[in-house]
Amino acid sequence: MHKAYKKDPTARQLSFIMHTNVRLAAASSIANHTIKGLVWALKVEKRKWNRRKQLNLVGEEDHGLQHFSSS
Repeated sequence: MHKAYKKDPTARQLSFIMHTNVRLAAASSIANHTIKGLVWALKVEKRKWNRRKQLNLVGEEDHGLQHFSSS
């Protein structure tokens, strides 16, 4: 469509190109918003998962790596 507009610019073709550009910008904005929401949800879930982990402080049998941090 852009090549056709360059050859023979008309108001109809320009209107079509502008309308398409607006639709693509809206779709991009929605996609970016969705990505930000998903990244935020993953961060929250990771924080919740880290809080749920119980440390073996009473000397029970060890089933894997344990990490004690000061924070």
